[in-house]
Amino acid sequence: MSRSVVLIAWLAVGFTACAHVPPDLLSLREYVDPFDDPWFGKHFEAAGEKPIEIPASGIAYRFTWLRSFDNPVIVRIECDVVCTMTSKRLSGEGGYEPGEIAAQITRDLSPAERGRLQRLFASVHFWRGPPGDPREGWIMDGAAWILEAAMPDAYEAWTIQSPMPVPVFEDFVRLCSLFIDLSGFEIPPDRVY
Repeated sequence: MSRSVVLIAWLAVGFTACAHVPPDLLSLREYVDPFDDPWFGKHFEAAGEKPIEIPASGIAYRFTWLRSFDNPVIVRIECDVVCTMTSKRLSGEGGYEPGEIAAQITRDLSPAERGRLQRLFASVHFWRGPPGDPREGWIMDGAAWILEAAMPDAYEAWTIQSPMPVPVFEDFVRLCSLFIDLSGFEIPPDRVY
């Protein structure tokens, strides 16, 4: 299959999605199952990722970064008494086939890292939904920035296509950039898109 056909399919499937689940609907499993989307689902499956569980306490985050021509990166952070991060880098390309797990890092966040994560997450007002049209600034051959968060009474997921050049998404980019920094993977600045 040609790269252009795959990219068009990827854009058609994964261009923009936002899900807000009111607390009274949290028992509905389909809201927390990334496998509902076949394109994203195959990346989660290749990474051995399971759907985010609604935690009994604390908060769970997952940032998935599917860059068209670079390795997919998935960073999951689960916080309660401590925050534990697991980051995975796949061997494929986000716009094509996912490959397999090429690197994985698991560690606890420091108190300073946890504080920075909490501050940036609060600045995004994530539970309200995206601050603007996720299609604004859309470009070909970009990257899907997928951020999910779940806590006992809420679940939210944003998929923003290449948010870098769009001012309304600056706080979102800062938050997701923290996930990239915390991942432990060295990403050259010219490969962040």
